[in-house]
Amino acid sequence: MREAKLAVTFRQYLLRGLAACVLVLLLLAGAGTAFAQNGAPASPTGVIQGVLKMGTSGVTADLSALPVSLQPYSGTVAIDAPLTVQTGAGGTFSFQGVDRRSFLHYQVRTRYQGVDYASPLVTFGAGQSVIPVELSVFAATDRVPAIHILQLHWIVTFAPGGINVAEFYILSNPADRTYLGQQAQGVNGRAVVTFPLPKNAQNLAIVGDSGTGRFQRVGHSLVDTKPLPPGEQARRIMFRYHVPYASFHTTILHELPYPAAQVELIVPETGEKVRSTVFQRIGQREISGQTYEIWQVENVSAGRMLSAQFSHIPGQPLIPVQSVALISVLLFFLLIIAGVWFGTRRPARQTVDGAARREELLTAIARLDDQYEAGELATERYQQKRTAYKRALARIWPGLGGTSRD
Repeated sequence: MREAKLAVTFRQYLLRGLAACVLVLLLLAGAGTAFAQNGAPASPTGVIQGVLKMGTSGVTADLSALPVSLQPYSGTVAIDAPLTVQTGAGGTFSFQGVDRRSFLHYQVRTRYQGVDYASPLVTFGAGQSVIPVELSVFAATDRVPAIHILQLHWIVTFAPGGINVAEFYILSNPADRTYLGQQAQGVNGRAVVTFPLPKNAQNLAIVGDSGTGRFQRVGHSLVDTKPLPPGEQARRIMFRYHVPYASFHTTILHELPYPAAQVELIVPETGEKVRSTVFQRIGQREISGQTYEIWQVENVSAGRMLSAQFSHIPGQPLIPVQSVALISVLLFFLLIIAGVWFGTRRPARQTVDGAARREELLTAIARLDDQYEAGELATERYQQKRTAYKRALARIWPGLGGTSRD
Protein backbone atom coordinates (compact mmCIF):
# COMPACT_ATOMS: atom_id res chain seq x y z
CA MET A 1 0.00 0.00 0.00
CA ARG A 2 2.77 2.40 0.95
CA GLU A 3 4.56 1.77 -2.33
CA ALA A 4 1.34 2.37 -4.28
CA LYS A 5 0.77 5.70 -2.47
CA LEU A 6 4.34 6.74 -3.17
CA ALA A 7 3.87 5.90 -6.84
CA VAL A 8 0.69 7.98 -7.02
CA THR A 9 2.34 10.89 -5.23
CA PHE A 10 5.33 10.72 -7.62
CA ARG A 11 3.04 10.74 -10.66
CA GLN A 12 1.20 13.77 -9.26
CA TYR A 13 4.45 15.72 -8.77
CA LEU A 14 5.60 14.65 -12.24
CA LEU A 15 2.39 15.85 -13.88
CA ARG A 16 2.54 19.14 -11.97
CA GLY A 17 6.15 19.60 -13.09
CA LEU A 18 5.30 18.88 -16.72
CA ALA A 19 2.39 21.31 -16.54
CA ALA A 20 4.69 24.00 -15.16
CA CYS A 21 7.20 23.37 -17.96
CA VAL A 22 4.48 23.59 -20.61
CA LEU A 23 3.28 26.89 -19.09
CA VAL A 24 6.81 28.31 -19.14
CA LEU A 25 7.31 27.23 -22.75
CA LEU A 26 4.01 28.82 -23.76
CA LEU A 27 5.02 32.09 -22.06
CA LEU A 28 8.42 32.01 -23.75
CA ALA A 29 6.80 31.30 -27.11
CA GLY A 30 4.47 34.27 -26.65
CA ALA A 31 7.37 36.51 -25.69
CA GLY A 32 9.33 35.24 -28.68
CA THR A 33 6.46 36.04 -31.01
CA ALA A 34 6.19 39.57 -29.63
CA PHE A 35 9.97 39.89 -29.86
CA ALA A 36 9.96 38.85 -33.50
CA GLN A 37 7.06 41.12 -34.38
CA ASN A 38 8.18 44.24 -32.57
CA GLY A 39 11.97 44.08 -32.89
CA ALA A 40 14.73 43.63 -30.34
CA PRO A 41 14.11 45.91 -28.61
CA ALA A 42 11.27 47.79 -30.27
CA SER A 43 12.56 51.05 -31.77
CA PRO A 44 10.56 54.26 -31.28
CA THR A 45 8.81 55.32 -34.46
CA GLY A 46 7.65 58.64 -35.84
CA VAL A 47 6.28 60.33 -38.92
CA ILE A 48 7.95 62.24 -41.74
CA GLN A 49 5.35 64.21 -43.62
CA GLY A 50 5.21 67.22 -45.84
CA VAL A 51 4.29 68.66 -49.19
CA LEU A 52 5.72 69.19 -52.66
CA LYS A 53 5.66 72.82 -53.76
CA MET A 54 6.24 74.53 -57.08
CA GLY A 55 9.21 76.81 -56.61
CA THR A 56 9.03 78.63 -59.94
CA SER A 57 7.12 81.88 -59.73
CA GLY A 58 4.12 82.27 -62.02
CA VAL A 59 3.88 78.52 -62.68
CA THR A 60 1.03 76.34 -61.43
CA ALA A 61 1.28 72.56 -61.50
CA ASP A 62 -0.66 69.53 -60.34
CA LEU A 63 1.70 67.83 -57.87
CA SER A 64 -0.68 65.05 -56.86
CA ALA A 65 -0.12 61.35 -57.71
CA LEU A 66 3.67 61.81 -57.89
CA PRO A 67 5.98 59.16 -56.41
CA VAL A 68 7.87 60.29 -53.31
CA SER A 69 10.51 58.12 -51.65
CA LEU A 70 12.18 58.19 -48.25
CA GLN A 71 15.79 56.94 -48.16
CA PRO A 72 17.33 56.10 -44.75
CA TYR A 73 21.02 56.69 -44.09
CA SER A 74 23.41 55.71 -41.35
CA GLY A 75 25.99 58.46 -41.46
CA THR A 76 26.36 59.00 -45.20
CA VAL A 77 25.74 55.36 -46.16
CA ALA A 78 22.34 54.41 -47.59
CA ILE A 79 20.76 51.51 -45.71
CA ASP A 80 17.68 49.46 -46.61
CA ALA A 81 15.47 50.06 -49.63
CA PRO A 82 13.66 53.41 -49.80
CA LEU A 83 10.01 53.65 -48.81
CA THR A 84 7.74 54.99 -51.56
CA VAL A 85 4.32 56.65 -51.42
CA GLN A 86 2.28 58.77 -53.81
CA THR A 87 1.37 62.36 -53.14
CA GLY A 88 -2.20 63.23 -52.34
CA ALA A 89 -4.17 66.32 -53.22
CA GLY A 90 -2.00 69.42 -53.18
CA GLY A 91 1.22 67.35 -53.23
CA THR A 92 0.99 66.14 -49.63
CA PHE A 93 2.78 62.97 -48.49
CA SER A 94 3.32 61.05 -45.24
CA PHE A 95 5.64 58.25 -44.13
CA GLN A 96 4.37 56.43 -41.03
CA GLY A 97 6.28 54.19 -38.60
CA VAL A 98 9.71 55.71 -39.33
CA ASP A 99 12.55 54.62 -37.02
CA ARG A 100 13.41 57.60 -34.78
CA ARG A 101 16.81 56.46 -33.52
CA SER A 102 19.25 59.36 -33.49
CA PHE A 103 21.94 57.81 -35.70
CA LEU A 104 19.55 57.55 -38.65
CA HIS A 105 19.10 60.31 -41.22
CA TYR A 106 16.47 60.54 -43.92
CA GLN A 107 16.18 62.15 -47.33
CA VAL A 108 12.93 62.76 -49.19
CA ARG A 109 13.15 62.42 -52.98
CA THR A 110 10.87 62.87 -55.94
CA ARG A 111 11.05 63.12 -59.71
CA TYR A 112 9.24 65.86 -61.58
CA GLN A 113 9.28 66.22 -65.38
CA GLY A 114 12.29 63.95 -65.64
CA VAL A 115 14.40 65.78 -63.04
CA ASP A 116 15.29 64.40 -59.61
CA TYR A 117 14.85 66.54 -56.49
CA ALA A 118 15.94 65.74 -52.94
CA SER A 119 15.62 67.33 -49.53
CA PRO A 120 18.50 67.89 -47.10
CA LEU A 121 19.06 65.04 -44.66
CA VAL A 122 16.71 65.20 -41.66
CA THR A 123 17.00 63.51 -38.25
CA PHE A 124 14.58 63.07 -35.37
CA GLY A 125 15.55 65.14 -32.35
CA ALA A 126 15.15 64.05 -28.75
CA GLY A 127 11.44 63.59 -28.07
CA GLN A 128 10.50 64.58 -31.62
CA SER A 129 7.90 62.35 -33.28
CA VAL A 130 7.04 64.31 -36.42
CA ILE A 131 9.41 65.88 -38.97
CA PRO A 132 7.85 68.31 -41.47
CA VAL A 133 9.50 68.46 -44.90
CA GLU A 134 8.75 70.91 -47.70
CA LEU A 135 10.37 69.84 -50.97
CA SER A 136 10.34 72.27 -53.88
CA VAL A 137 10.28 71.26 -57.53
CA PHE A 138 10.83 73.65 -60.41
CA ALA A 139 9.93 74.28 -64.01
CA ALA A 140 12.84 73.56 -66.37
CA THR A 141 14.72 75.74 -68.83
CA ASP A 142 17.64 75.54 -71.25
CA ARG A 143 18.39 79.23 -70.80
CA VAL A 144 21.79 79.60 -69.15
CA PRO A 145 21.45 81.01 -65.60
CA ALA A 146 23.99 83.17 -63.79
CA ILE A 147 25.77 80.22 -62.20
CA HIS A 148 28.46 81.26 -59.76
CA ILE A 149 30.87 79.60 -57.34
CA LEU A 150 30.01 80.19 -53.72
CA GLN A 151 33.22 78.49 -52.56
CA LEU A 152 36.10 76.68 -54.23
CA HIS A 153 38.63 74.79 -52.13
CA TRP A 154 41.77 74.06 -54.16
CA ILE A 155 43.77 71.51 -52.17
CA VAL A 156 47.30 70.80 -53.37
CA THR A 157 49.58 68.06 -52.03
CA PHE A 158 52.94 66.94 -53.32
CA ALA A 159 54.27 63.59 -54.39
CA PRO A 160 57.47 62.59 -56.14
CA GLY A 161 57.27 63.67 -59.75
CA GLY A 162 53.88 65.33 -59.49
CA ILE A 163 51.22 67.33 -57.71
CA ASN A 164 47.92 65.92 -56.47
CA VAL A 165 45.07 68.39 -56.75
CA ALA A 166 41.59 68.15 -55.23
CA GLU A 167 38.95 70.69 -56.21
CA PHE A 168 35.79 71.09 -54.14
CA TYR A 169 33.09 73.33 -55.61
CA ILE A 170 29.92 74.71 -54.09
CA LEU A 171 27.81 76.06 -56.96
CA SER A 172 24.91 78.49 -56.79
CA ASN A 173 22.02 78.87 -59.23
CA PRO A 174 20.15 82.12 -58.44
CA ALA A 175 17.37 81.47 -60.99
CA ASP A 176 14.03 79.88 -60.08
CA ARG A 177 14.12 77.26 -62.83
CA THR A 178 16.12 74.07 -63.14
CA TYR A 179 18.81 74.41 -65.81
CA LEU A 180 18.83 71.49 -68.28
CA GLY A 181 22.08 72.41 -70.03
CA GLN A 182 23.17 72.87 -73.62
CA GLN A 183 24.08 70.55 -76.47
CA ALA A 184 27.87 70.41 -76.78
CA GLN A 185 30.24 68.62 -79.09
CA GLY A 186 31.55 65.37 -77.66
CA VAL A 187 29.04 65.31 -74.78
CA ASN A 188 26.58 62.46 -74.46
CA GLY A 189 23.53 64.38 -73.28
CA ARG A 190 23.60 68.04 -72.28
CA ALA A 191 26.50 69.97 -70.76
CA VAL A 192 25.15 71.59 -67.59
CA VAL A 193 28.31 72.74 -65.81
CA THR A 194 31.87 72.51 -67.12
CA PHE A 195 35.18 72.62 -65.28
CA PRO A 196 38.49 73.25 -67.08
CA LEU A 197 41.31 70.81 -66.37
CA PRO A 198 45.08 71.20 -66.81
CA LYS A 199 46.18 69.83 -70.19
CA ASN A 200 48.41 67.27 -68.51
CA ALA A 201 45.95 66.21 -65.79
CA GLN A 202 46.06 62.47 -65.12
CA ASN A 203 44.08 59.93 -63.04
CA LEU A 204 40.94 62.04 -62.89
CA ALA A 205 38.49 60.77 -60.26
CA ILE A 206 35.14 62.24 -59.19
CA VAL A 207 34.26 61.69 -55.55
CA GLY A 208 30.97 59.82 -55.23
CA ASP A 209 30.65 59.04 -58.95
CA SER A 210 29.05 55.63 -59.49
CA GLY A 211 29.96 55.36 -63.15
CA THR A 212 26.54 56.33 -64.52
CA GLY A 213 28.00 58.51 -67.27
CA ARG A 214 26.84 61.69 -65.58
CA PHE A 215 30.42 63.07 -65.52
CA GLN A 216 32.33 63.09 -68.81
CA ARG A 217 35.83 64.18 -69.66
CA VAL A 218 35.75 66.03 -72.95
CA GLY A 219 39.08 67.37 -74.13
CA HIS A 220 40.58 69.40 -71.31
CA SER A 221 37.30 69.78 -69.42
CA LEU A 222 35.13 67.84 -67.00
CA VAL A 223 31.42 68.06 -67.85
CA ASP A 224 28.53 67.41 -65.47
CA THR A 225 25.35 66.46 -67.35
CA LYS A 226 22.91 66.45 -64.43
CA PRO A 227 20.30 69.27 -64.44
CA LEU A 228 21.09 72.04 -61.97
CA PRO A 229 18.23 73.10 -59.65
CA PRO A 230 17.98 76.57 -58.11
CA GLY A 231 19.60 77.29 -54.76
CA GLU A 232 22.47 79.02 -53.03
CA GLN A 233 24.14 75.65 -52.56
CA ALA A 234 22.61 73.96 -55.58
CA ARG A 235 25.46 71.51 -56.09
CA ARG A 236 28.63 70.27 -54.42
CA ILE A 237 31.23 68.55 -56.56
CA MET A 238 34.66 67.25 -55.63
CA PHE A 239 37.17 65.75 -58.05
CA ARG A 240 40.85 64.91 -57.97
CA TYR A 241 43.67 64.57 -60.48
CA HIS A 242 47.45 64.33 -60.73
CA VAL A 243 49.71 66.78 -62.57
CA PRO A 244 53.29 65.66 -63.32
CA TYR A 245 56.13 68.15 -63.18
CA ALA A 246 59.65 68.08 -64.55
CA SER A 247 61.69 70.07 -62.03
CA PHE A 248 61.87 71.27 -58.45
CA HIS A 249 59.98 74.39 -59.55
CA THR A 250 56.57 74.41 -61.17
CA THR A 251 53.59 76.66 -61.80
CA ILE A 252 49.98 75.54 -61.85
CA LEU A 253 47.33 77.54 -63.65
CA HIS A 254 43.61 77.39 -63.03
CA GLU A 255 40.93 79.09 -65.12
CA LEU A 256 37.72 79.85 -63.28
CA PRO A 257 34.68 78.62 -65.23
CA TYR A 258 32.27 80.88 -63.33
CA PRO A 259 32.59 83.96 -61.10
CA ALA A 260 33.61 83.00 -57.57
CA ALA A 261 32.84 84.61 -54.25
CA GLN A 262 35.78 82.88 -52.57
CA VAL A 263 38.64 80.63 -53.65
CA GLU A 264 41.02 79.03 -51.19
CA LEU A 265 44.35 77.46 -51.99
CA ILE A 266 45.36 74.96 -49.30
CA VAL A 267 48.97 73.74 -49.31
CA PRO A 268 50.82 71.56 -46.76
CA GLU A 269 53.73 73.21 -44.99
CA THR A 270 56.51 70.73 -45.72
CA GLY A 271 59.29 72.98 -46.97
CA GLU A 272 57.82 74.07 -50.29
CA LYS A 273 57.74 77.76 -51.12
CA VAL A 274 54.56 79.23 -52.57
CA ARG A 275 54.33 82.48 -54.48
CA SER A 276 51.27 84.04 -56.08
CA THR A 277 50.29 87.45 -57.39
CA VAL A 278 46.62 86.46 -57.15
CA PHE A 279 46.19 84.73 -53.79
CA GLN A 280 46.91 86.33 -50.43
CA ARG A 281 48.28 84.24 -47.60
CA ILE A 282 45.89 84.46 -44.64
CA GLY A 283 47.63 82.13 -42.20
CA GLN A 284 48.14 78.53 -41.17
CA ARG A 285 45.83 75.82 -39.93
CA GLU A 286 46.29 72.43 -38.34
CA ILE A 287 44.31 69.86 -40.33
CA SER A 288 44.39 66.19 -39.35
CA GLY A 289 47.80 66.51 -37.71
CA GLN A 290 49.41 68.43 -40.60
CA THR A 291 50.09 72.16 -40.82
CA TYR A 292 48.65 73.78 -43.96
CA GLU A 293 49.11 77.24 -45.40
CA ILE A 294 45.87 78.92 -46.42
CA TRP A 295 45.84 81.32 -49.38
CA GLN A 296 42.69 83.14 -50.43
CA VAL A 297 41.18 85.39 -53.07
CA GLU A 298 37.64 86.78 -53.17
CA ASN A 299 35.23 88.09 -55.80
CA VAL A 300 36.97 86.64 -58.83
CA SER A 301 35.48 87.09 -62.31
CA ALA A 302 34.77 84.19 -64.64
CA GLY A 303 37.58 83.31 -67.03
CA ARG A 304 40.29 84.73 -64.81
CA MET A 305 43.45 82.64 -64.71
CA LEU A 306 44.58 81.86 -61.18
CA SER A 307 48.18 80.86 -60.76
CA ALA A 308 50.59 79.76 -58.05
CA GLN A 309 54.28 78.99 -58.23
CA PHE A 310 55.83 76.23 -56.14
CA SER A 311 59.53 75.72 -55.49
CA HIS A 312 61.62 73.36 -53.36
CA ILE A 313 59.12 70.61 -54.18
CA PRO A 314 59.96 67.19 -52.72
CA GLY A 315 60.96 64.48 -55.13
CA GLN A 316 63.49 63.93 -57.88
CA PRO A 317 62.93 65.91 -61.07
CA LEU A 318 61.94 63.87 -64.11
CA ILE A 319 65.12 63.44 -66.17
CA PRO A 320 66.05 61.13 -69.04
CA VAL A 321 67.37 57.84 -67.67
CA GLN A 322 69.47 55.51 -69.78
CA SER A 323 70.02 52.52 -67.56
CA VAL A 324 67.90 50.08 -65.59
CA ALA A 325 70.21 50.52 -62.59
CA LEU A 326 69.67 54.26 -62.55
CA ILE A 327 65.91 53.78 -62.86
CA SER A 328 65.97 51.45 -59.85
CA VAL A 329 67.94 53.97 -57.78
CA LEU A 330 65.54 56.74 -58.81
CA LEU A 331 62.45 54.73 -57.86
CA PHE A 332 64.02 53.74 -54.54
CA PHE A 333 64.80 57.38 -53.81
CA LEU A 334 61.24 58.44 -54.64
CA LEU A 335 59.78 55.73 -52.39
CA ILE A 336 61.98 56.88 -49.50
CA ILE A 337 60.80 60.46 -49.96
CA ALA A 338 57.17 59.31 -50.14
CA GLY A 339 57.62 57.37 -46.89
CA VAL A 340 59.10 60.37 -45.10
CA TRP A 341 56.41 62.72 -46.43
CA PHE A 342 53.44 60.57 -45.59
CA GLY A 343 54.91 59.48 -42.27
CA THR A 344 55.34 63.01 -40.91
CA ARG A 345 52.59 63.92 -38.46
CA ARG A 346 52.12 66.53 -35.77
CA PRO A 347 49.66 66.77 -32.89
CA ALA A 348 46.36 68.23 -34.05
CA ARG A 349 44.85 71.37 -32.54
CA GLN A 350 41.14 71.89 -32.19
CA THR A 351 39.47 74.15 -34.71
CA VAL A 352 37.33 77.02 -33.53
CA ASP A 353 34.31 77.04 -35.85
CA GLY A 354 32.25 74.93 -38.21
CA ALA A 355 33.82 76.36 -41.38
CA ALA A 356 37.31 75.51 -40.18
CA ARG A 357 36.19 72.02 -39.15
CA ARG A 358 34.57 71.48 -42.53
CA GLU A 359 37.77 72.54 -44.28
CA GLU A 360 39.77 70.29 -41.99
CA LEU A 361 37.66 67.26 -42.88
CA LEU A 362 37.70 67.97 -46.61
CA THR A 363 41.46 68.26 -46.60
CA ALA A 364 41.80 65.17 -44.42
CA ILE A 365 39.78 63.16 -46.96
CA ALA A 366 41.97 64.39 -49.82
CA ARG A 367 45.13 63.57 -47.88
CA LEU A 368 43.76 60.15 -46.93
CA ASP A 369 43.12 59.41 -50.61
CA ASP A 370 46.72 60.35 -51.37
CA GLN A 371 48.00 58.00 -48.68
CA TYR A 372 45.86 55.15 -49.97
CA GLU A 373 47.00 55.65 -53.56
CA ALA A 374 50.60 55.74 -52.36
CA GLY A 375 50.12 52.32 -50.71
CA GLU A 376 50.46 53.69 -47.20
CA LEU A 377 47.07 52.40 -46.01
CA ALA A 378 45.38 49.01 -46.24
CA THR A 379 42.00 49.02 -48.01
CA GLU A 380 39.98 48.18 -44.90
CA ARG A 381 41.68 50.88 -42.80
CA TYR A 382 41.28 53.41 -45.62
CA GLN A 383 37.55 52.72 -45.96
CA GLN A 384 37.01 52.91 -42.19
CA LYS A 385 38.76 56.27 -41.85
CA ARG A 386 37.12 57.72 -44.96
CA THR A 387 33.66 56.70 -43.73
CA ALA A 388 34.39 58.25 -40.33
CA TYR A 389 35.50 61.53 -41.93
CA LYS A 390 32.38 61.65 -44.14
CA ARG A 391 30.10 60.97 -41.19
CA ALA A 392 31.75 63.77 -39.23
CA LEU A 393 31.34 66.06 -42.23
CA ALA A 394 27.65 65.14 -42.55
CA ARG A 395 27.05 66.07 -38.90
CA ILE A 396 28.29 69.66 -39.36
CA TRP A 397 27.15 70.20 -42.94
CA PRO A 398 23.38 69.80 -43.43
CA GLY A 399 22.45 68.20 -46.73
CA LEU A 400 25.96 66.92 -47.35
CA GLY A 401 24.39 64.00 -49.12
CA GLY A 402 24.31 66.23 -52.14
CA THR A 403 28.08 65.81 -52.56
CA SER A 404 27.86 62.23 -53.57
CA ARG A 405 24.22 61.68 -54.36
CA ASP A 406 23.40 65.04 -55.99
